[in-house]
Amino acid sequence: VGLDVEINGNNVTSVKSRRVGPDDMALQAHVP
Repeated sequence: VGLDVEINGNNVTSVKSRRVGPDDMALQAHVP
């Protein structure tokens, strides 16, 4: 998943840094 976030390089990266749990899944769904 870390690689995916790097590729997107957006707000998702910030959230990933926080190591969010359920929120992370929601963000992943928003990211194409």
